[in-house]
Amino acid sequence: MDFSVRPAQPADFDAIGAIFEAVFDAAYVSHSEIQEGRANAEGKPSATACQLLIAELPRLLAAFPQAVWIAEEDSRVVGFVAGQIDNRGGGDYGVINDLCILPECRGFGIGRALVNAVSGAFVARGVGLVFLESGLQNHTAHEFFTRLGFAPISMVFRKTCETTA
Repeated sequence: MDFSVRPAQPADFDAIGAIFEAVFDAAYVSHSEIQEGRANAEGKPSATACQLLIAELPRLLAAFPQAVWIAEEDSRVVGFVAGQIDNRGGGDYGVINDLCILPECRGFGIGRALVNAVSGAFVARGVGLVFLESGLQNHTAHEFFTRLGFAPISMVFRKTCETTA
């Protein structure tokens, strides 16, 4: 498969949303999807997850113009990666928020190319530490990220407490 990778533009947002909608399932859900309202506390994707992602893209690009990259095959968007640079007091670090490839386009190096693109943009800004998270049951993604040199460093736990409000 011949594909190219480039920074995303606002005209790509609907295609990015369609890809996200096509691949977003319970296995994809990690704690940030729950925290951001893309999934409920039990990990079930919300009906508005796609719209929430599309609404977030302008903010990501405003903060870091190379935060979102797309892969195209014959002018058709087949995958994307979205990231950001953050700093919570310990220095800048990159975060890969989402990596989505259409199922029929997996296995051709698109995911690797997208991760390399956003990671290269982080490095160009002097940011060498990159984090990402993945749903606990997303074993294929875990294997993929391990092959790219990422290593697991923690597990996130949740509990739903009864409230009186």
